[in-house]
Amino acid sequence: MDWYGRRFSIYQTRSGDILLGTTAGVFKYNRSQNNFTAIPQLSGYTYNIIEDSRGVWWSATISEGIKFFNPLSGESGHFENDPKNKGSISNNMVNSLYEDSRGNLWIATEGGGACRLSADRKTIKRYNAKNGLPSNFVFKVLEDNSEQLWLTTSKGLVQLDPQSETTTVYTSANGLLNDQFNYNSGFRDESGRLYFGSVKGMISFNPSSFHKNSFVPPLFLTGFQVHNKELAIGQQSPLKQSILYTNTIELAHDQSSFSIDFAALSYTAPQMNQYAYKMEGIDTKWMPLEKNRKVYFTNLAPGKYVFKLKAANGNGIWSLKETMLTIIILPPWWLSSTAYVIYALSALGLVTFLFRNYHRRMKLKSQEKLDLLHFEKEKELYEAKMKFFTNIAHEIKTPLTLIKGPLERIIKKAEVLPDIKNSLAIMERNTDRLIELTSQLLDYRQTETGSFTLSFTEENITQLLQDTYFSFKPWAEQKNLNYTLHLTTDPLIAFADSDALSKIVSNLLSNAIKYADKKVSIELAIDNYDKTFHIEFQNDGDIVPADMSEKIFEPFFRLKKTEKQKGTGIGLSLARSLAELHGGNLVVREDKSMNVFRVTLPIYTERQATIDRNVSSIDFTDKINTSTIS
Repeated sequence: MDWYGRRFSIYQTRSGDILLGTTAGVFKYNRSQNNFTAIPQLSGYTYNIIEDSRGVWWSATISEGIKFFNPLSGESGHFENDPKNKGSISNNMVNSLYEDSRGNLWIATEGGGACRLSADRKTIKRYNAKNGLPSNFVFKVLEDNSEQLWLTTSKGLVQLDPQSETTTVYTSANGLLNDQFNYNSGFRDESGRLYFGSVKGMISFNPSSFHKNSFVPPLFLTGFQVHNKELAIGQQSPLKQSILYTNTIELAHDQSSFSIDFAALSYTAPQMNQYAYKMEGIDTKWMPLEKNRKVYFTNLAPGKYVFKLKAANGNGIWSLKETMLTIIILPPWWLSSTAYVIYALSALGLVTFLFRNYHRRMKLKSQEKLDLLHFEKEKELYEAKMKFFTNIAHEIKTPLTLIKGPLERIIKKAEVLPDIKNSLAIMERNTDRLIELTSQLLDYRQTETGSFTLSFTEENITQLLQDTYFSFKPWAEQKNLNYTLHLTTDPLIAFADSDALSKIVSNLLSNAIKYADKKVSIELAIDNYDKTFHIEFQNDGDIVPADMSEKIFEPFFRLKKTEKQKGTGIGLSLARSLAELHGGNLVVREDKSMNVFRVTLPIYTERQATIDRNVSSIDFTDKINTSTIS
């Protein structure tokens, strides 16, 4: 038998097999041959052996964690510590194993606390000094008749509720022989009585006969020290009466380091009393104190604090009422309210002086910039007007030149009537163009200096678009453009200012043709939802940049790409102003392939409007016909 090594554990299985745990592993006794056979699946220095409720054999080893072997299926394996995995067992040195009534396997380790391996053998939960145990050296685990677990440690006996995971610690202060228990020393008899071995003898008790201490001890403050010196009681002292009867204490700024004594009056295992405090203004949670009945505070900032204290007896029953002490630390004179008023007034005076000085200097600079800006604006306005009149002169010159050609042809071919008729038609159109340019100039001047009055009459919008379309058709054909007009099925009748609307349409169509490359189209549509109609003018010329979609409606503004084209720079501005006077709007609709100018106007059956340039609102008298417009 010597070659089996030292023996630490003997266990009889439910089937009657005898297992022997040794320094060389687990051996099974063979009755027929009167010898032992090694179980290779349970090798290693073995402290303890058990058989679980499923017939699986488990061994606790000194350095290889725990191992298992199913003698029926042959399945085997082991669990060991993995420093990178908190879901592994806490220590590879295992003292003992125990299966509770729920099928959980409890693992008592040397320095790693206790671990619970779930009944399905998939998850491990750790219990140690951080969550209720007095020590991480656990020797034995037993379960009582109430399914409470009892763990022996190097610092006392622990009662663990596996459901709530709360613990109660019993030590020599509760009457135990001592706090140090022996390795793997524990037993439960049929009556439920538990037996545990300690270094000073055996402890025996029945948990069902335990009577918990339910007395909640009263709690008192017993002392107050400033700079480690007891604070005297007196009228000149912050402590006017005994600390037992003091609710508020006021300290000077140089008394901000202090300590407080307290005691719970429980005479049943007073060493097991527990304390917790919270200083409101500093702490956000309760701070536990196991045995020390004094708490220290150092160099607290001036302000108001509330010291709160509570206590529990040896069975962990906490007092419901808290003991409180309000502590006020006064600021030094240079941080007092009077000092802050002086600081504020001084700062205000300095800021006022600096502000006035800065304001004076900025006013001088602003005046200089304003004078310069005024000069530049006048110069810019003068140059813009000069450019405007120059453009007008160019626009007038071109129609006159076109008139001169047909006149010469009339002189040469006066006898041919068809030619004379065509030439006269060309003369008429260009004469009309001269009148149009002159009217634009006058209209713009009128909107710039005075009021503009619209006269609303019943207008055939469809017919107006057709007339304008055909008046510009020769120009479009001259440029070889794909020139189209899209109208509604039925004629659109609405009240509008005929002259103003013609100006809007003519300006937009003129621009579309002037800057088009190959295509110009006009489209009329009705929106019955909000009783409006819109006209879109599309051309495929240079696309107006998105950041210029509003800038182009400013008077005299022209894009650099189109500066060489003849024009006054007021057509779009005038068209938008007239559209807004109608109660509508003119915008550039976003389109990547075409320039799309959309004018939207309301549909009225009768409308009068008087627009004053200096008044922000427009007065309307409306009589709306509720019949459907199609």
